[in-house]
Amino acid sequence: MENNKFNAEPDFGKKLNEEFSKIKQEIKKPNVLIAGATGVGKSSLINYILGSKVFTTKIRKNVSLAEAPYEVKDIVTYAPKSNGATDYLEFARELMKKLK
Repeated sequence: MENNKFNAEPDFGKKLNEEFSKIKQEIKKPNVLIAGATGVGKSSLINYILGSKVFTTKIRKNVSLAEAPYEVKDIVTYAPKSNGATDYLEFARELMKKLK
């Protein structure tokens, strides 16, 4: 069995793919939201579910990403020149290219 942090139980990946396949048959273009803190594995989960590397942009951890929510601001408004803002804007550009 592949050593993967998403294989919490035997056949987890198989069950997940079966459910995802059912959903794909019912909904041709599903909207999916995966939320979580920076660095917790959201991209890894997406890549695992889809079986390939979907996005190449990496979101680097930095202090501004942690501070922005306390100021009730998004990272681009709070610290537009930070690594976090740069990375999220690059991710948005990459996402828009894939959606076209």
